[in-house]
Amino acid sequence: MPLFAGFATSISLIVAIGAQNAFVLRQGLRREHVLPVVLTCALSDALLISSGINGDADHRPMHPLPVVYVQDLEAAQAKVVDAGGIVTRAIFSFPGGRRFHFADPAGNELAVWSDR
Repeated sequence: MPLFAGFATSISLIVAIGAQNAFVLRQGLRREHVLPVVLTCALSDALLISSGINGDADHRPMHPLPVVYVQDLEAAQAKVVDAGGIVTRAIFSFPGGRRFHFADPAGNELAVWSDR
């Protein structure tokens, strides 16, 4: 199922961006309003990307989030807790699989991910 979700997301982005690219190419080939069109598209893309990345303050890390892959997520979470780690976000699903976040004894936040 994650493969289908990733494929659907990719196709939706290509379809949405395809119309914009076709318009920019057409204007460029006609040599009509090239600079305003390119600037408008670039600025609107930057705005939409930044709003998507920074949209939810609760999920916005203040620093890079190292992510470790494991096959057995539940066993990894148990080992983290046994070693003194504090689970900051319990296991949750996302389009690429499932993961959880934890803080190590030094306070560093990490994530553990599995596609199973």
